[in-house]
Amino acid sequence: MSKIHAEVLLPTKELLKDIPFYTEVLGMRMDMIYPADNPTVAVFSGYGLRLRIEKNAGVPPGKIRVLCKEPKDFANGKNSLQAPNGTKIEIERLDPPLTLPTTQHEFVVRRLADQAPWVIGRAGMHYRDHV
Repeated sequence: MSKIHAEVLLPTKELLKDIPFYTEVLGMRMDMIYPADNPTVAVFSGYGLRLRIEKNAGVPPGKIRVLCKEPKDFANGKNSLQAPNGTKIEIERLDPPLTLPTTQHEFVVRRLADQAPWVIGRAGMHYRDHV
């Protein structure tokens, strides 16, 4: 199979204001920019993502979620940013701690209701409600 790339298209009104945000604040790499005089398109990559920022693209700004081990060490510790082009950036923990509810253990015996219908659940398993 030949090499394949996928890009997320984001709009901008002023590309030159977006370049320092995506390269310096978010730490992405600018892969291309064109045309050479008065550029209207720039492509950035980083964190497994490829962004195409295009002047007057005719699409709404997007939202990017950046998941990292230590959010305080990314983007000067901010957890929410907005790029000059209007794209919202959320910075979250890569592996957030689990919050487990307290359990209440009890033993309950219920009879199967007559003609209780079978319901297909996750992974195709069959379930019936007990009354």
